[in-house]
Amino acid sequence: MAKTIPARVMDQPKDYTRMGTTKGKISAWEDGKRDDDRAGVYEWWYFDMILDDGSKAVIHFNTKDNRTISKDGTIPSVVIKITAPDGQTYKDNVILTKADARFGSDRCDVHFGPHFVEGNLKEYQIHVAPTGGVNGSDGAGGSGSASNVGADLTLTSTSQPWRPGAGGFTFGADEAGYFTWLCAVPRGKVTGTLFYAGEEHSVTGAGYHDHQWGNMAHNTSWDHWLWGRQDFGDYTLVIFDIGAQKNSVTSGCR
Repeated sequence: MAKTIPARVMDQPKDYTRMGTTKGKISAWEDGKRDDDRAGVYEWWYFDMILDDGSKAVIHFNTKDNRTISKDGTIPSVVIKITAPDGQTYKDNVILTKADARFGSDRCDVHFGPHFVEGNLKEYQIHVAPTGGVNGSDGAGGSGSASNVGADLTLTSTSQPWRPGAGGFTFGADEAGYFTWLCAVPRGKVTGTLFYAGEEHSVTGAGYHDHQWGNMAHNTSWDHWLWGRQDFGDYTLVIFDIGAQKNSVTSGCR
């Protein structure tokens, strides 16, 4: 029988000390670099956009992807996926070297070669230089053909950032396992350009940004991850439900 390991939200005074965060207040530095990229640790800055012309985009900057989490050090990648108004998908996954990566710790400041994201919880600049169509994988096990894609976008928050408690969840009796969530921009306005199908496309619309890091392997820890959101006038609802595998060593997380 699999051993059950306790898991909980980080909402105790000791958790705020551990994370360096303040109850009831989220600061720009929390969206900066938070972990050290040792073996088994990952971190990403995720953005998605639903645009007025019917297109959609997902962009994330990763210190590692699913294939490289077990390795030590930074193995940066930029994943960009664009769905055009006609439903055609264009995507690429640019994998760079540790020497190409630069991070800030006082705010979101992530540079992977010519690609970068910079922001302060209120406004973000997202730039993905045309990628050349080098890698059709999505960093999470998916595959397919690669496209030459790019983006130059501004995301302006129209909401307040949020995190669960001090910033995430702990696992194990010693609480050495952790998975975090900073919902930096639950809802925002997007302007700028997307590059796909050989052309630049001016876009406007709605966007979202979160930042996560941890040392819990998704493929062995989680049974499911239900995530979604909906806007209701001045309100934004974000749903984030993770269930652990019943037959894994991390059962009981909800």
